[in-house]
Formats: sequence, structure tokens, C-alpha cells
Amino acid sequence: MAKAQPVGIHASLQFLATFVLVVTILYVGRPVLLPIGMAALGAFLLTPAIKFLERRRFPRLLAVVTVAALAVGVVVGFSSLVATEFGGFSAKVPIYRDNLVHRLDGLRVGGGIMDDIKGVLNDVTRSIEHPDAPAPAVANDQIVRVVETSDDTFGRIQSIMSAVIAPLAGTGVVLVLMVFVLLSREDLRNRIVRLSGKHFALTTRTLDDLGSRISRYLVAVVIVNGGYGAVVGLGLWMIGVDYAVLWGALAGVLRFIPYIGPAVGISLPLGMAFIQFPATDWTHFTATAIFLGVLETLTNIVVEPLTYGYSIGVSMPALLVAAIFWSWVWGPMGLLLSVPITVTLVVLGEYIPALELLAVVLGDKPALDSHVIYYQRLLAGDVEEAEEILDAEVKSVGVLEAYDAVAVRAVTMAERDLHLGKLTTSEHDAVVEGTTDYVEERAAASTTSSDAVLRARIIGCPVRDTGDEMALRILQRHLTSAGDGDLRILSSTTLASEMIAQIEEAQPDAVCLSSLGPLGRRQLRYLSKRVRQKNPQLRIIVGNWGDRGKEADKVAASLKDQCGANVVFTTLAAAHEYLQTLTPRPPVVPAGAITASVPESSLAAAH
Repeated sequence: MAKAQPVGIHASLQFLATFVLVVTILYVGRPVLLPIGMAALGAFLLTPAIKFLERRRFPRLLAVVTVAALAVGVVVGFSSLVATEFGGFSAKVPIYRDNLVHRLDGLRVGGGIMDDIKGVLNDVTRSIEHPDAPAPAVANDQIVRVVETSDDTFGRIQSIMSAVIAPLAGTGVVLVLMVFVLLSREDLRNRIVRLSGKHFALTTRTLDDLGSRISRYLVAVVIVNGGYGAVVGLGLWMIGVDYAVLWGALAGVLRFIPYIGPAVGISLPLGMAFIQFPATDWTHFTATAIFLGVLETLTNIVVEPLTYGYSIGVSMPALLVAAIFWSWVWGPMGLLLSVPITVTLVVLGEYIPALELLAVVLGDKPALDSHVIYYQRLLAGDVEEAEEILDAEVKSVGVLEAYDAVAVRAVTMAERDLHLGKLTTSEHDAVVEGTTDYVEERAAASTTSSDAVLRARIIGCPVRDTGDEMALRILQRHLTSAGDGDLRILSSTTLASEMIAQIEEAQPDAVCLSSLGPLGRRQLRYLSKRVRQKNPQLRIIVGNWGDRGKEADKVAASLKDQCGANVVFTTLAAAHEYLQTLTPRPPVVPAGAITASVPESSLAAAH
């Protein structure tokens, strides 16, 4: 035990050092890694279109060139449109400034704030109207004006050229790299598989799942965001907002940026409607706000779920954290790449055991199964949340199926932990009693009569403890007695010899032996043999609840072949269905009794 702490600290320090090293490589290697990421993103997006053309006999080279040219054309056309529209918007800034000032005057904003806002508006307008005019600077109460020289002019030209050439060169590198990836995607895939060593099947599944998830996500996002931008532009044009095409295009593009993008995309046309119209006209602004609010709501609630139709496997908090992290490491482009990169990490975590941490932290799958959460909540004394978990499972799969999936498995865990010494008797009893109380309360609150009718007389025998008795209580609460039929449950404190004696005395139609999980197998075999020895004609039903897998099949075969059981069930739902089919067995006629020659009327009279 003394070495556990240093080993844990060493592992934590090693993980922290690895994380810092990876982040450093990502940050320092941004000039190299960012173009590769953008090229991979473009390849994932265009691959479905290229495959579509290839299925129609297009050569690979022609399909790639055609799709890439169309993509470049769309990007260039969109950029030109935005630039043209923005130029027209800049020319009208003075008009919009006056409208905004009048609106602010009408809102009666406080004097100090109003003066600050007006000053900012004047500075913005002056910089747009006269971008080349140097701003006056004040030093020692004297106005100092900056006079440009020829060297300054040359420096400005050089800086402008650098600002234009650098993005074009970067875009060209991304485009060439993307075309290369699209042309040789099978070769790249085979090389990755080759590097995986002997794990061919695992690598193939990982790459296929990764490619399909990201491609489907990107195509769906392009469709949704493109349609969203078109609807925004059309709606703003119908309302009468200036430069509706510009705002619609920006709204569609900004939606590619998680969380921040949609908010900015809505605020821009709202701001346009606010500053475009006179101070007394609030109709257009209100109409714009209602239109954008309804559209955003429908897109989030209806359009996106129907279009995506699946989950990308990433939780929403993980997407938010990933957006913040990748925007810090790689800037705006990192924000755009955050979702595909996070999906990649989740897929790797799902298929590679060493990276399971990524799937647990970033994935959208529940960190714990429902029965584990239910068990943990009962141990913590949080009965309300435990009942909510069972209620949700009942609504999802049905009552008995929910008991099998959650309650039985949770109590089986409690039985195991008690056996291993990880649980006290009181904690075990809390889990069993919490489940039993839930069953009793739900059965008492039910206003509909059960269609499940029990016609046979059955004695239920818990093999070990209260958990086994609880399973029989669940069956009892979901069966309606008819005639003499009933399910009589013996106490879990009853000894095996006493159970056998009561069975012989009652002469039931069947006996149901109940055991939760694998811990009661030995007692189950023993009791089944004893009951069969004493009652050769009795039907013995065994409920080996929650026991799963191949081992459970072997146990069932052993109980039937060697211990005298007629039928073995591992789920309450299957046993419940079977019990409804049981009928009373005919009375046992003692050996040597003569009944055929005695009329029924005489027997009745004698009785």
C-alpha cells in the first residue's frame, strides 16, 4: 500500500507532461498542422461528391478536378459577393450613423454613455470615409500630425502585398494538398493500415467509422447552414432590410462556428434593421427579430435533428470545451476544425483501449449504465433520482423489461459486493428495500387491472436472501389470480428443509426457485435436487435472474439435466409470460385406489 501513492503521482505527472508536450507541438507546429487539417476537412467534405461521380463512370482525376473546381468557384463567388455587398454597406455608413444616433436619443440613454457612443460612431465613420487620413495625436497639449514619406508609402505597399500574398499562398497549399489526398485516398488508407501492424480489422473499422461520421456530419452541416443562409437572405429581403444577401451569406457561414457563430449571425441583421430605419419605425426591427427567432428555433428543434438523423458521438459540453481549446491553439481556423478533430478523438477512444479516456471524457454515451447509476444512487440514499432512472427505463422498454435491465442487475451487483466485503449488510438491504418499495408503490398506484392471469397454485422459494425474495415479489405484483391460482412466496429466512416440508404439505401445481446472479448457483442446484427427490411429478421452475453469457447457458443445462428443473429463466419478463400458461395439474391418484367403478354421484353422497 505504501507504493500506491508514488506510483499514482508518477502516472499523473507523466500524463501532465504528455499533455503539455502535445499542446506545445500543436501550438508551435500550427504553420504545418493547420494546412493539413484544413486539407483533410476539405477532403472529408468533398469525398461523397467524388464517389457519386465515380459511380457514374467518371475517372478519378476528372471527378476530383471537377468537384474541386466547383468548390473553389463557390468559395470565390461567395467571397466576391460578400466583398461587393460590404462595399455598398460602407458607402451608406454615415446615413446609418445618423439613424443610430436618433434611435439612441429616443431611448434617452444617460448623458455620459450617450457621448461616448456618439464619439465612437464619429471615429468609425471618419475612418471609413477617409481611411488614408492620419489621425491627430495629442502630446503635451499640442497637436502633432503625422506626415507620410515615400518610405512610409513603400512600406505600406509592401505590407499590403504581404497581407494578400500570404493568404493566397496558404490557400494554394491547402488546395493542392486536398487534391492530393482525394486522388490517393485509398493509398493513404492502405499505408495507415500497414503501419498498424497486425491490427488490420481494428484499423479498418476505425477508419471506416471515422470517415463516415465526419463526412456525413460535414455534408449535413453544409446543407443545413446553406439552406439557413438562403432563408435568412430571402426573409430579410421580404422585410426590406438592406443588403439581405450579405447578411444571409454571413449567417450561413457563421453557423459553421460552434456556439458563437449562430449568435453573431443573428446579431448582424438585427443590427442592420436597428440602424437602417428611422427612429420612429420599430416595425421592421420587430419583424426581423421575430423572423430570426422563429427560424433559429425551428432550425435547432426540427431541421437539424431531421437532417442529421444521428449523433456524431460527441457531448455538447465537450464540443464547447473543444471549441475554446482549438481556437486558442489554432485561432479562428481551429474553431472551424474543432468538431471534426473532436469526432476523430472520440472514434479513436472507442476503438483503441489505450485511448478509452478520450471516449469517456468527450463522447456522448453515458459514462455509466443505467443500472450502475441506479445502484450508486440507492447507496447514496438518493431514492428520488433512483426512481427517476427506473421510471425512464419503464417508459422506454416496459415494466418487467426495465426491472430486468436495471433493478435486477443493480441488486445482483449489491449481492456480489456484499459477498466480496465491499458492501455492508445495511447498504445491501438499502438497495433491496429501495427496489422493493418502488415495486410496491407502483403496483399500488396502478389503476388498470393486469391482463396477466395466474391459474395455477405456485410456491415461490427464495434460494439465499432478500434479493431473491424481491424478484418473486415483482412477479407476484404483476400477476392477477384467477380461481385457486396464486403465487405464495416463502420467506428468505426459511430453511431448505422447511421449504420442502411446506411444499409437500401444500401440494402446489408448480414451484418457482428464485436466485439472483451467479452467487446462488450452488444453493440453487441443491434445492432443486431436494425438491425433485421429494416430488417427482412436480413442475420446477427456476429463475436464475440476471445470470448472462455462455456460463449461464451451461448452468441452465445442468439444472435441467442433473437437478430436475423443468424450465430455467434468466429474465423476469420471460418467466412472467410462462407462468400465465400454467394450468392446475390433475390430482394425484394413490396407487391401488379404485375410482372407475364408483359413480360420481355416490362419491358426492358419501362425502
